[in-house]
Amino acid sequence: MDIAVRTHLCGWKFIYVNDVKCLRELPEFYEAYTKQQHRWHSGPMQLFRLCFSDILHSTVSWFKKANLIFLFFLLRKLILPFYSFTLFCIILPLTMFLPEAQLPVWVVCYVPGLMSVLNILPAPVIPFYCTLSSI
Repeated sequence: MDIAVRTHLCGWKFIYVNDVKCLRELPEFYEAYTKQQHRWHSGPMQLFRLCFSDILHSTVSWFKKANLIFLFFLLRKLILPFYSFTLFCIILPLTMFLPEAQLPVWVVCYVPGLMSVLNILPAPVIPFYCTLSSI
């Protein structure tokens, strides 16, 4: 992600190649897996903290800066997880335990679908990106 932010700030364009194969190293133990997941989930906010001044002082247009901040950091790492937690862990369970509380159908049906679409937006080429984004 660090390389992607720096190349975006330099104004470079990306070309995605679908048929590239690369070797990968998977963690051998569960403890190593949890450390890797912690790095992957805390890394974007640390990168945002370190690169924020570089983003503001770069020579790219304000639209590209706003796009970078919104798509790389705010939408997928802050807004959607907070909204998902609020909806699925607070609001929906409360409606099950409080019979007088009623939610409109669009909150139950359309809002989770909209969150999934917003989560897939950065990589629309891969249809199952939403299911594999935290692996």
